[in-house]
Amino acid sequence: MESFGRAPLEDSVLTAIRELLSNFESPYPVNLLFDSLMENTLDKESRQWAMICHLSALIGIVIPLGSLIGPLVVWLIKKETMPFVDEQGKEAVNFNITVILISILLIPLVFIVIGIPLLILVGLGAVILMIIAALKANDGVSYRYPFTLRLIK
Repeated sequence: MESFGRAPLEDSVLTAIRELLSNFESPYPVNLLFDSLMENTLDKESRQWAMICHLSALIGIVIPLGSLIGPLVVWLIKKETMPFVDEQGKEAVNFNITVILISILLIPLVFIVIGIPLLILVGLGAVILMIIAALKANDGVSYRYPFTLRLIK
């Protein structure tokens, strides 16, 4: 996991909490647990932009290729200033490229009738995974989509 930056005020508060925990008598390594929990603390803005990056793919329901354009625009705008959005943006773009490729491959199967339920299944699965990814990103957790071609690294 990559560590993301925090504001100086947050660092001073975290240092004070760490000092308090070091004086706490416990059979468990409370200090190590606290450090590992706080290592990936993200500011609210980064988490929200990462969530928007995942949810912007839902534009594809209305606009053709919007599922790729939405996350791509958010990622390109915020990737330099927010490392978490950079990571999650790449993930969202890669996932949506994969979904588009799978959909293109399923189009010939529409003529055999099996393609219609498969396209619906892929679409529903994609929406569900996007919502899960958005919720995880909003919690500050890095999400990796399953079955995704990692074309952008």
